[in-house]
Amino acid sequence: MKTQIAGLMCALLLAGCAPEAVKGYVVGEEAHASMGSTMVWWSPKGEMTGGVWEQSRMELIYSGISGTTLKISYRESKEYFDTPNSRTVPQPNSLDLTYDISTSKEISYQDMSLLVISADSKEIVFKVLKGPGEMPDVQTEKTN
Repeated sequence: MKTQIAGLMCALLLAGCAPEAVKGYVVGEEAHASMGSTMVWWSPKGEMTGGVWEQSRMELIYSGISGTTLKISYRESKEYFDTPNSRTVPQPNSLDLTYDISTSKEISYQDMSLLVISADSKEIVFKVLKGPGEMPDVQTEKTN
């Protein structure tokens, strides 16, 4: 009985301290990322499933450019908490993405839309036009 009560208390504690959705970008603001670094990241609000708290983090990582082919990696990692002191972090899921920016400088993946301002072998300059769950900013100037 004490174990069940302790488990319930841990679940309530985790649910009560549930982090809100967070993001590592500002819509419409020019940003820079160097080769191999995170361009944008976001983490939706975590959720409790079957007594286990799950929190995800998604990110787009600049992987370079070859000619007009832009290379970006998508990585999603999750953390699972079944007690306040027990955390499991499985291997992150990843996907390599390519975009031909000669046809359009606006690129999208899932609900994320970016405008590529410039890119070379060292750095990408971009603006976030729309993030997950956000309406596009009609004030943002799009240039090709």
